[in-house]
Amino acid sequence: MKGFFTDSKMAELKANGLFGFSFLSQDLLMSSEARFQQAKAAITRYQEPVPPWPLG
Repeated sequence: MKGFFTDSKMAELKANGLFGFSFLSQDLLMSSEARFQQAKAAITRYQEPVPPWPLG
């Protein structure tokens, strides 16, 4: 996960239309505190302040 969530990779994915990730199972994230903290840091760093589409 640490090698995947990088500024350059996220910019590339966003440029190609990525707007979200789904962590399908909590098992992997909850298997270690370090892994959980990596996911939390990535979400905090790369989240958009508002959705990229209109909600109303």
